Amino acid sequence: MEIGRGGYTNQKQMRKNKGVALVTVLTISMVVLLALGGIYLIVTNLMTGSQTTKTYTSVKEAVKGGVERAVLRIRSNEITPNDCNQGITIEYRINDQKVKGKLWICFIGVGSGYQLGGASDIEGGDTGYMYRIVSEVQEPRYNTQYRVEAVFVK
Repeated sequence: MEIGRGGYTNQKQMRKNKGVALVTVLTISMVVLLALGGIYLIVTNLMTGSQTTKTYTSVKEAVKGGVERAVLRIRSNEITPNDCNQGITIEYRINDQKVKGKLWICFIGVGSGYQLGGASDIEGGDTGYMYRIVSEVQEPRYNTQYRVEAVFVK
């Protein structure tokens, strides 16, 4: 074995270098992981976006989007069985044009083995709170009003 200055052998120096290299690699790995985690959070927040800035390609999609918003509000307990709102004004973006719409959410009862008349009948099912959802959007170019009515059971 060769002996360098100060009586250290190459093997002793290599052991010290391996320890320093391990600490350096671990530190760099932690910094990279934190940076990647931050980028992931930023990208996921940007991708989900807020419901108020969602862009629709047609008024029909916007009206359906209003029903989806209502269901999200019901599921997140923003609307309780005692609520029957006077209409929520919602701003939609349709092909880079701002359009206002109205959304009504009303508690209509508790159902168990219920049957609804109309376009579709629902028989059986779970016991739950039934909500009536009405979504309206005025189409500005042709002055046409679109309306979707739905029943949601929570």
